[in-house]
Amino acid sequence: MKKVFYCFGGDGIGLGHCSRMITYANRHFSEGKDQLIFLTNSNLAARELICKEGFKNIFFEADVHSTNLDSLRKIIDSERDLKESIQWFIDIKNNIENEIIYLKQKGFKITLFDCTFNYRLMADVNVYPTLLFHENDLDWGVYGGILRGGWSELLVSEKFYDFKNHSCDVKDRILVSFGASDPNKITILVMKALLELPYLREKVDVIIGPDFHFKEQILELNQNFLDFYNLIDSCDNLAPYLNKSKYVFTAVGNTILEALIMESSVLVISNYFKDTEDLLKLSQIDKITVLGNFKNISLNYLVDFLSKNLDMPT
Repeated sequence: MKKVFYCFGGDGIGLGHCSRMITYANRHFSEGKDQLIFLTNSNLAARELICKEGFKNIFFEADVHSTNLDSLRKIIDSERDLKESIQWFIDIKNNIENEIIYLKQKGFKITLFDCTFNYRLMADVNVYPTLLFHENDLDWGVYGGILRGGWSELLVSEKFYDFKNHSCDVKDRILVSFGASDPNKITILVMKALLELPYLREKVDVIIGPDFHFKEQILELNQNFLDFYNLIDSCDNLAPYLNKSKYVFTAVGNTILEALIMESSVLVISNYFKDTEDLLKLSQIDKITVLGNFKNISLNYLVDFLSKNLDMPT
C-alpha cells in the first residue's frame, strides 16, 4: 500500500515537520509491507534528511508559506506513485484548505498533524503530537473522524529514548539549538549573553543549522573569543548533546520535547508573537522557563537573568 507523507522543510521553517513525519513513518509502518513516499518542497536540507533515512522523496517547487494547489495537481498527475497512493499524512503549518479539498475529491484518506484550520474537520484523522494538546482548545462540533494527541502521540525519535537509558551521571553543559534556520538569529543573542559568564568557557555547545544564513557571524564570534563555544555544524541527532546538557536554549518546537525526555531544563525564546498561547502553556510545565519573544529580550536583560538563574556544576 502506497502512503504519502506531505511536508515542507527549510526555507525559513526548519526541518521539524520533516523530522516528525520520518519518526511517524518509522514508528507506524513497515517499509517492506508499505511503500512510503515523501512529497516535499525542493529544499536541499529537507531532501537530504529524508533520503538519509532511506525513503523515496518526490519534490516540487513549492512556496512553504502559501498554497500550492496548481503545483500539487501537476505533480500528482505526473507521478504514478502519488496517483496510486491510498493515504496521505500531512504536516504543513500554513493554510492549505484548497489542497485538502482537492485531495479528498481524489479519494485519498487524510491524516493531519497539528492543524488548527477549519478544514481539519474534513480529515479522517487529526493528530496533535504535543504536550500542549487540549481537545477543548478547538471546536470539533460533530466531527466524526479520529482525534489523538498528548504524550502518547509525541513524535520524538527512538534515539532519544536510547540515550535516556544511558544518561550521563552529571549534566554539566549548555546546548543552544534554534532549529534548522533560526530566522531571527536568536542563536547570536544567546551566544553573546553566555559570553558574559566566563566560567562557561568550553561548556557551551552551539548547533549551526543547515539553513543558517549567518554562519560566518557565528564562526567569527567564536574566533574572536578564542573558541569559547563548541560549534556543531548541521547536526541531525541532538541526543548525544542533550544527554550532557543541564540547560537547553531553544524556540517553540520539537526540541523542547526532546530536552524534557532527556531531563534537561529548557529556556524558551520564541520567534513569533503567534506563539504567545503556546508560551503560556509551556510556562506551566516543570523544567521549562519561558523567556518570551526575542523582540522583547535585550542582551542586558538576558545576561542579568542568566547571571541570577543558571546553576551549573563546578
